[in-house]
Amino acid sequence: MDTSEFQKDVKRTMNPEVVGIEVLKMAAMKIAEEGGEFNGVVAKWQYQGHELDYDRAVDELVDILFYVTVALDWLGWELDGALERNMEKRAERYPNGFEAERSINR
Repeated sequence: MDTSEFQKDVKRTMNPEVVGIEVLKMAAMKIAEEGGEFNGVVAKWQYQGHELDYDRAVDELVDILFYVTVALDWLGWELDGALERNMEKRAERYPNGFEAERSINR
């Protein structure tokens, strides 16, 4: 699967009753919600004696990606383009890979 196929499927499975600016607002809230659910998986593992639930962790991360894709789409961006933009930014910021000095003094 490629990212454009994923983005098309995201559009297909969005609630059609959520329109306009409400799409972006809902995406923002759901990104925070799903991030909290991912945090919960990690917290249970780190602080409550649970085994790390890899499947649930992946599910929550992909739910975040779903809503990030919703927001990008509303903003007029294809997921591919946004990923390329991020790669270009990181290539400029860290041309030789991560360096703490470049991170501190950017």
